[in-house]
Formats: sequence, C-alpha cells, structure tokens
Amino acid sequence: MNTWQQLIQEIPLLQALDTSPYQLPSVAGASFLLAPIALHRNHKLTVFGGSISLLTTTLGWFHIAQQGQHATLPPLVIRSQQVEFVRLISNDALFNAYITEASQHRQRRRFKVTANVYNASTGILGATAKLEYVLLDD
Repeated sequence: MNTWQQLIQEIPLLQALDTSPYQLPSVAGASFLLAPIALHRNHKLTVFGGSISLLTTTLGWFHIAQQGQHATLPPLVIRSQQVEFVRLISNDALFNAYITEASQHRQRRRFKVTANVYNASTGILGATAKLEYVLLDD
C-alpha cells in the first residue's frame, strides 16, 4: 500500500475528492495533483476555496512523506497555513508542492512548503499557499 492509499484510509474525506498526487521525473523535487472542477466547484462554478485549502495541505504533507521515503505514514502535522487567492479558477485545477526549507527546531524536524494552484487549461496561477509542517517523534 502506498503513502496516498494509507492517507486515504486515515482521512476518509480524501476518497470523495477523486484525485491522487503524482511526481514527474522531469520535475525533480515537486509533487503534483489534478483536481477535477466537477467535484471541487462552488456555487459560482469556480474551484471552491475549501478544496484549495484541503488539497494544498494534503499535497504538502504527501510531498514531505515522499521525500522522506517513509514506508508508513510519518507522524507529520501541519503547524501553519496561509493561502493567497490570486484569481478564480473555472476549470480543473493543477496543484504543485515543493519544500522550500527543512530545519531542526527543539529536536523536531520542520518543513516549509510552497504549494501553487493553477488553472489546468491555461496555466494561470489561481492561488499560492505557504505551509509549515512539524515531524513529531518518529
């Protein structure tokens, strides 16, 4: 069972989102996720901000787990998240995430991640998120 499948078992809401992250060999150090507009739209027929928040948090978490090559789910928690909504996305949304900083603080590993959300059809940036995670005792 891979990390994403384990995560879905722990967070059942992810099953309903009909998406899963992937990595591209040509883009080292990043993880990606495609979210279909049909499942992530709001009443204005644009991507729901709650989906953007949930999926940036989850993709950042997944990316750190993948980079650490954990066989099981690591004891990783989100410490902070700040999302800036730049423009509406009215098509499928393409997410990417990458680690911008890894550090040690009070004997715990911390990771800062940037996640961007693009209109998958046009490539135009719709949102960006700055996230910080803490790896609890392994």
